[in-house]
Amino acid sequence: MEAPAGAPEPAGPAGPATVPGGSSAATALRRDEGAQLPAAAEPPGDARAWGVVVVLMLIYVNSFLDRSILSLLVDPIRDSLQISESQMGFLMGPAFAVFYIVAGIPLGRLADLVARKWLVFWGQLAWSVMSVGCGLVRSFAPFAALRMGLGVGEASLSPAAYSMITDLFPRHKLARALSVYGLGISIGAGLARILGGVVIRFTEEVDSIVLPVLQREVFSWQLVFFLVAAPTIPLSIALILMREPPRRSARAAVAGAAPVQAASATLGETLRYVWANRATMACHSFGMALLSFSGYGVGAWLPSHFVRNLGWSRAQVGVVLGVVMVITGVGGMLFGGWLADRMHQRGVRNGKMRIALLSCVAWFPFGIVYPLLDDPWLVMAVYAPAAFIGAMPWGIGPAVVQEIMPNRMRGQASAIYLFVINLLGLGFGPQILALCTQYVFGGATGVRWSLLAVPVAAHALSAVLLLLGLKHYVRSLDRLAARRAAG
Repeated sequence: MEAPAGAPEPAGPAGPATVPGGSSAATALRRDEGAQLPAAAEPPGDARAWGVVVVLMLIYVNSFLDRSILSLLVDPIRDSLQISESQMGFLMGPAFAVFYIVAGIPLGRLADLVARKWLVFWGQLAWSVMSVGCGLVRSFAPFAALRMGLGVGEASLSPAAYSMITDLFPRHKLARALSVYGLGISIGAGLARILGGVVIRFTEEVDSIVLPVLQREVFSWQLVFFLVAAPTIPLSIALILMREPPRRSARAAVAGAAPVQAASATLGETLRYVWANRATMACHSFGMALLSFSGYGVGAWLPSHFVRNLGWSRAQVGVVLGVVMVITGVGGMLFGGWLADRMHQRGVRNGKMRIALLSCVAWFPFGIVYPLLDDPWLVMAVYAPAAFIGAMPWGIGPAVVQEIMPNRMRGQASAIYLFVINLLGLGFGPQILALCTQYVFGGATGVRWSLLAVPVAAHALSAVLLLLGLKHYVRSLDRLAARRAAG
């Protein structure tokens, strides 16, 4: 985004100027010295800024691994806990998704009020405790409660991460930085499938194990939850050592200038500004939500297509599909971020949304063909470019929201954006594909046709919304520039 002429946003502290003593979590959030850096402080160098991105990306990997790991453990969990398929579906979907989505709004508000690294720290600690608890449960009810807590903890991450990264990078580098953070999606989901495949093989040989420290017997598949929680220790240390980025106005970020502390906005102010930009937010958020809907649906049911129709075991699907997801997801997201930043440097103001539209349209030849093929390796070969193209917009999507919102509203606006894409994607994507398979396409083996029909319809509607959003995106950029020029 070009640097607008005019005054920056009114300066103000990111939180209260003074905080009473005490050792509570809320006090720790407000007392972090990085949140109160003086306005004259220099912006961080590239090395430190990218270091923060890498730490946040690794936490995102851990988060996505934690939420995705159940997808390949369905049969071991059902057999061990003696639960129904609908109960298993509840654990994978609503138990996590509803609480993740609902908690995102207040936690997004909190990201605009407090030191964001401490918000991430406490959130990560909370979801890791929940993960360990999943490794100890012996029945459905406590498992469901822990999945709910997992959703609340993980909701703390992305609004705070988007806000921090936006404060660390000028606009011509923002898409790449957010794309690197977004690699956590592909790496985490891919590792979940690889780890799930390994665990399935392990559970075929060993029913239970005794934990050496607790001297407690657990099911063999529960070991994976301890492995997933283990990175919390080094990642928490990295967060403690990380300096909280000072909040900078969008104008300062464009110019690479010193940070300008912005007072946090109320939820009402944020909602009014979002409403003023409703055309951009609606076209972008719902356009991306439809891509999320397609992605979550395919991610949940593509392994079943390989097992039911193509003759692979779940263990084989987990390992092969996991490797493909990591490679194509990382490559696609980095390429999309690089391309968007190149367009920005060439003066294409709506380049980020254009890349999302391009990826949506380019997906069709591959997304239509791979469900129709019968050779599993050929299916994987055609699915790989679809996955690469599908990953391109996921670092760019949050960058659009960050660009059109004042600094003091970014956390809340990010939470609204995440609410929409997760409600449609995580909340409904896997369920709609399942309903189509069961009631439209004749049962289990009809998953092939659900993988064709539902994503194609979602991508078509998404393309229309993103195309309509291009002109509104430029108007939103102009609106923010005028707001800053007016002081």
